[in-house]
Amino acid sequence: MSNTNVVTRFMVYQLYRSIMKKSADIKHTDIDYFRLRVRQEFDLVAKGREYTPETRLRMYQKGKDFLKDLGGVI
Repeated sequence: MSNTNVVTRFMVYQLYRSIMKKSADIKHTDIDYFRLRVRQEFDLVAKGREYTPETRLRMYQKGKDFLKDLGGVI
């Protein structure tokens, strides 16, 4: 596996911050609830078992896709 496929803690933190920042623009949902659910999801992964690099990469890519799609919900 090359270094371009490694998901670091910093990358995950940046993704989390980006989602939280983007959530400030959401108009048609309860922002507090949305942020709570995002925080819970990230906490579940952080407190969960060790994931393989492939699984971490797939989860990170899904998060990036979610962030991109979040722009259409605003």
